[in-house]
Amino acid sequence: MKAGKDENPRTAAACQSPRRADLKLAYYPGCSLEASSREFGESVNAVLPAIGVELVEIEDWNCCGASSGHTTDELLGISLPARILGLAAGTGLDLLVPCVGCFKVLKKAQHALTDPAILAKVEGIIGMRVPKGIRVLHISEIFGMEEVQAGIRRGLKRPLRGMTVLPYYGCVTLPPRIMGIGNPENPQGLDAALEAVGAAHPDWPGKIECCGASLSFSRLDIVVRLVDRIAKLARASGGTAIATACPLCHANLDMRQTSAPAVVPAYITEIIGFALGMDEYRTWFKRHLINPAPLFEAAAM
Repeated sequence: MKAGKDENPRTAAACQSPRRADLKLAYYPGCSLEASSREFGESVNAVLPAIGVELVEIEDWNCCGASSGHTTDELLGISLPARILGLAAGTGLDLLVPCVGCFKVLKKAQHALTDPAILAKVEGIIGMRVPKGIRVLHISEIFGMEEVQAGIRRGLKRPLRGMTVLPYYGCVTLPPRIMGIGNPENPQGLDAALEAVGAAHPDWPGKIECCGASLSFSRLDIVVRLVDRIAKLARASGGTAIATACPLCHANLDMRQTSAPAVVPAYITEIIGFALGMDEYRTWFKRHLINPAPLFEAAAM
């Protein structure tokens, strides 16, 4: 279960009320955004309210099960995300899920729960109803919304003109029948956010390439090969930085590049926070193995 509020302090910027709420969403952080990718979680909580997106974190949330839930027990792998969906339904709001791994698990659970027998069994296990029609959104979809792009442009303090940042979606959001991401072969949400901060973001062939994900634990050789291919494609496309929106993708790009010069990965929300003039970027960037600060600071001069 989620830690209590006193154990999970937010940054001062994250706690401020947005100047104007264009959009209100239920929010599921998931475990990674409060642990291994804490900078992603902190930047989400700082940036989205600042650009007019009010977040209502669902209470008493639990781990979605990630990869280990469904490999341990199929019913467990559905029940864990189903409980999250049930809690989100109580808010009456669409649900934002920044972590692409959590997003995938919740969308797959929704698909499984279309079977009435599975739905009845799972509702009995978790002790709550899971209504149909809960809209689950990945963060890349949020940045595809015009009102969110307008919020970024309103608050821009450090435009990234002259900098080329490549949007990287990875592969997990691709199966369109289940995930529901628009234009899955050429998604545009991160592109739109980069456009709003003034960065060049050319179309490039690596934007939906697989990084190897959790194969880091079993087949590091495959991950290194895939990551180096992505970095090579990025350099060939003129990119010096890559905008990420997945903790696993980010970790692989941050840790597993073996060719030089390294292409600098940064979470899309960190990039936006920097462009909005937030000083917290220094704390976020210091948690990376490849520190993006020098590259971004030079571009903003």
